[in-house]
Amino acid sequence: MKSSNALLNNNRFIYEGVLRERSADERSYKCRVRPNAIWATGLLAFAVLPCHAVRTDRDANVSIIDDLAQGWIWSGMTQTDSQDCHGQTMHVGGPGTYGAYTFQGTGIRVFAPAANAVACNGRLHKVGHYKVSIDGKAIQSSETVDGMEGDACIFAVSSLSDGNHVLQVEPELGWISVDFVQVLSKADTTADKTGKAAASKRGPIKNGIYQVMLAEAPQQGLDISGRSSANGAEVQVYLPAADPQPNQQFQVTDIGGGKYTISPMNAPGKVLTVLDSAAPGMPLRVGLWSYTADPHQVWNISQVAPGDYRISPDSAPDFAMLPLNGFSTNATRIVLQPWSGQPAQAWRFIWISE
Repeated sequence: MKSSNALLNNNRFIYEGVLRERSADERSYKCRVRPNAIWATGLLAFAVLPCHAVRTDRDANVSIIDDLAQGWIWSGMTQTDSQDCHGQTMHVGGPGTYGAYTFQGTGIRVFAPAANAVACNGRLHKVGHYKVSIDGKAIQSSETVDGMEGDACIFAVSSLSDGNHVLQVEPELGWISVDFVQVLSKADTTADKTGKAAASKRGPIKNGIYQVMLAEAPQQGLDISGRSSANGAEVQVYLPAADPQPNQQFQVTDIGGGKYTISPMNAPGKVLTVLDSAAPGMPLRVGLWSYTADPHQVWNISQVAPGDYRISPDSAPDFAMLPLNGFSTNATRIVLQPWSGQPAQAWRFIWISE
């Protein structure tokens, strides 16, 4: 996605089609790069617009998600320190890197330091263009939003369907930085006759095909052992192939009330099901079985942190899915244990397609 912003010189520039001139205190910034603690200075390329953007402490429908928040996936992008950033950190990356975040809402805004260069490992890199996709589809920014906390809003969209979405940001023709995002959610104005808000019939994950990855070890995901499609085949965690195989992709279907079926793409008609324990005293297993609408085949998915979800069987809602003993090594069996909030019980849904 090519930016509409163009640098004219160090002090004059075009932003959203308007010729602007920056003040002296907007012309440079400093950032310290971990782990080398090297300071660098770069000139601003974008306008730092007046800071009257939406304030999250006054608007319950806008949430700030910092770059260090749970739920982010930073592939190759490096965390750096900057006293001018929200939370005093940002992530920077060059060609071949990306950042991804799963959010629930109707829109999202991406903020980054207004600069024409970023520093990483002691070197300055020219800022390029931001390529942004939502749910795997490249998308253009659809609105203009003022800057905030010294950052420029480099992307904004507010017309998404109310539900779960995946943002991905990657650089083109240079490097990029990401400081934080704002997630927009729709106010629940529906009320019953008693005045209480009506419960949504839609769950937090929209229908689609996903990889289901461990939050604490996001390189490891659900996998059907041996690529089997037979009843009783066990579910395990495994490092997915570069091109995820059908036994590592799952059709997630909302059946109402926050309840779902989860079916591997290699076994149509089979769904994740609670199975008996492998031996007395061992926890219940998770495996495949032909779908019969049994409560052991229906799953409650609830958000426990931004981008992280608990997966519990409808037949035992106080239990949650996790690898045996909390291990994340290849071929570790998926079992059920009482929900305790341990990191191994949190999962991320990585969007693939409808």
